[in-house]
Order: sequence, then structure tokens, then C-alpha cells
Amino acid sequence: MIGAMLLIAIYTIARYRGMWGETDTASFAQSMRAIIVDGTLIPSSSIYANGYGYSVFGLWISQLTGISLSNVQLYLAILLAPWVVLPAWLFYREITTSSRTATLATLILLIQPEFLFPLLRGTHEKFTRGLMLICLYLLVRNLGTQENLRRSIGFTISFYLCAIGLITFNVFLATSFIAALVLAVIISWVASRWIRSLSADEITHLRRLGFMIFSLFVLVYLFMFYAYPPAQNQIRILSSMADRLVALLLDMEQAATNPYKVINEGWINLPVYVLLSLANWMLLFFSSAIWLSITWGIMRKRFVGRLSDLLLWALFGAFALQGALSIGLDVSGTIAANLQHRMFPSFAMLAAPLVAKWLMERQKKSSTNRKVLRLGFSIVIPLLAILAILKATSEPLLSNKWNFHNTGELQAVRWADQALSDRRLWTGFDERVNVAVSIRQETDRLNVLLDQYDREPETRNLLISSITRLRSQRLMEPLPVRPDDLITYDNGSVQIFHLRPRSPFQR
Repeated sequence: MIGAMLLIAIYTIARYRGMWGETDTASFAQSMRAIIVDGTLIPSSSIYANGYGYSVFGLWISQLTGISLSNVQLYLAILLAPWVVLPAWLFYREITTSSRTATLATLILLIQPEFLFPLLRGTHEKFTRGLMLICLYLLVRNLGTQENLRRSIGFTISFYLCAIGLITFNVFLATSFIAALVLAVIISWVASRWIRSLSADEITHLRRLGFMIFSLFVLVYLFMFYAYPPAQNQIRILSSMADRLVALLLDMEQAATNPYKVINEGWINLPVYVLLSLANWMLLFFSSAIWLSITWGIMRKRFVGRLSDLLLWALFGAFALQGALSIGLDVSGTIAANLQHRMFPSFAMLAAPLVAKWLMERQKKSSTNRKVLRLGFSIVIPLLAILAILKATSEPLLSNKWNFHNTGELQAVRWADQALSDRRLWTGFDERVNVAVSIRQETDRLNVLLDQYDREPETRNLLISSITRLRSQRLMEPLPVRPDDLITYDNGSVQIFHLRPRSPFQR
């Protein structure tokens, strides 16, 4: 599976040959450079407020290997994605007590496009997801070491160390992860009062587990208020949550635009989006149905196999509830327009073993089931994997959100930086060219100010490339130039136009 994930990473690199860029990757590149310039984890500009872990790691890799920061972000960050496979498999083997089930669960996780997408970028998520899985593994593993005090202490210390690492990479995702763990322990404890099959020792272990997890909020507090004050930005965000939720629930004045309208804007059509997201929908449907069936069985029989089975059931319920709430927060505009996309990978990490365990139990019941499932796996999983890769890499043939660029565009920006000092240059219908430049050099040090999206009235120079012309046709948006505008730069694939003056006050 590590090899399969490595092949996905290599395909991503080969598809764009390093000529790609996106906002978060550019933000982290700027953050790393700002730390170098200021010599502190809290630079005067380009701060990543949610944590310094990834920026420090990227700088360490760059200094250790001699690879430039831009190449770390564009190449090495993608090649590091396969590391997530190992903690995922370890956790799944521990929670399901089966290596075969763990392998199947890991495959199910890796064909989820929403899980793959953040791993194939130059961001913290490949490490935050991996650390989450390690924390889950250590929690479950700790349940079986109660008779061995030394091993129990070792797993507990390792759990806290991984949790600290998770917090430093992204305090927001860490806090939501800890909250889901606390909720899962509460659900497990409430259910344990109903279930007759759990022993008193198992209930005691569950209570101790709750104390371990809840204490992590102390680490979050220390990080936000002492170790990394910029993370307090999360508190300022949460301060407006109640007002916006009230506006949403009471149908008052619109609090935010609908973030899900990008489904129609981001892909060539809705059926393509649904097809590419098929693995997500299948996982959501089947895992929810399985969980409801388990819930009904627990209520009716008051029985659960092992404490780890109860914990998996509770974890799924907690992360599913968190995902459902994120949809409401997305629409309310409380935090961001993509919170649901941030939460789904966490949900998928718990849904995968639930589905894998159910499938493995079905195949054990009869040889017919075994043959049908093996045939299904050999056809469905490769197909879903291809669809997931196409979506996770924003395949330009299907996606309207293009992340690639060409060398001519970068050359044109370098020329404009010298020839159009203190002027504005429009670079396209979105941030595509701007983030490409930002990854490779510090944007705030350019002499020319880069404009994007809707052209500002004072912007008189426009960069029009062959890619921009194709995007104009795909988006059905006219280019903001006229036939009589002046061409001041042309390198073959890119032209820079200067709008012809329409009044004596323009130049």
C-alpha cells in the first residue's frame, strides 16, 4: 500500500512536472521564508496562525538536504504522502484485531478523494492526519497493556508526545480531533451503563481513557496562550459563532453565501462531480447504514463484543456528528467555506475500518460471499482509485479549477517586475499565476502589484497567456482586453497588454 500511495504521488508530480501551485502551498512557502528572514517562529509577516509545525519541518528538510523551499513544496511534500499508510494500518489492525481487515480498511481510506487531496499538497495535513491515526492507535493499544505498568506508561507518554506534535502542526484540527475523542468517550461511557457484556475493569479503563483525552485541552491552552500566541485567532473566530448560527437557524438576514455552489463552478458539470466523488458517497452511505445497524443491535441485545468494538462505534458516531455540524457551520459562514471538506477526512478515517470489518465478516460466512466480494474488490477498488486520483489532482480535463501554469507566465511576471515598477498587473481569473509566483519568490517584494479575479479600475496592464485564453473559453468569461489595446510584452505563449488610454488622465 505504501508503494501504491507512492505511485499516486509520482503520478501527481509527473502530471504537472512541478508547474503547479495552490493557495495553502504558497502560504506555507511564504511562512517558511518569513521565519528565515526574521529568525523567529513568530515573524512580522506571513504568519500561519494555526501552528508552526509544518513550517519548521519544511525548513529543517530544506536545510538538511539543500533542496530549495520551492522544491520542497512542489516535489518533496508530495513524495512524503505515503507515510500516512503506516499509522493508518497500525490503527486499523489494532481496532479490528485483523491484519487483512486493516489492509482493506487502508485501501478504502486511500481511495477517498477528499482524503487524498490534502495529502498531495505542500501543507500540514499529511502530518496532522498521520498523527491523528497514531494517537488513535496508541489509545486503543493502551487498552491492552493495563497489566503491564511499564508498557502502559510508555504508550501514555507516546500518546501525549504525538498529541503535542499534532497541536503544533494545526491547533484548529487538533482541537476538533480532541473534542471528537472526548465525545466518543462520553458516548462509550453512557453506552457502557446499558451494555451488560463489559466488565468493571473495562469500564474503569474507559474512564481513565477519558481523563487522558480531556487533559489534552490543557496542552491546547498552553500552546495558544504561551507557546504560540497567534493561535488565539481561533478564539476570535469562535466569538462570532453564536450570532451567525442564530442568523442561520432563525432564517434572519443572510449570514454568508452558500459555499457548496462551487460544486457547479469547480467542475465541468454536476454528473462529473458526482462520479468523481463516488467513493465518498459510497463510504458515507454504507458506513452510516452499518453504524445504525450496530446501534440497533446494541440497544436490542445490550451486548458488544470487545471494548475496542464499542470504542470504534463511538468514534464513528462522534466524528459523524462533527461532520454534520460542520455543514451547518459552512453555510453559516462562521469559520470558513470549506470546513466540511476539512472534517470529512477525519470521518473517513473511522468509517473505513467500520466498512472493512463488516465486509470481512460477510465473506467469512460463505464461499459464495467470498467469491463475490473478491470479484467486487478487484473491479470496484481500482475504478474508485482512478476516480479519486482524478479528483484529488484537480484533473484539468474535468475541473474548472486549474492549478497549473507554464514557464512563459513566470517569465512575463519577472519582466513586469522590472518594467512595470509600482504598477498593477492583472494575472487571470483566479489566483493561479499569483500563487505560482508566491511559491517561488516572496510576492511582497515584487515591484509590480499582482491583481487577480475581477480587474481593479486602476489596473492598466494585463497578462494574457495561452492558458488564460483556454480558461476564458472554459469559464465562458470574456478576456478583459480590446483589439486595439497595446502589446508591451510577448514571449510567444504570453502577452502583456496595456489598456489604451480612454481619457487624458490615463496612461
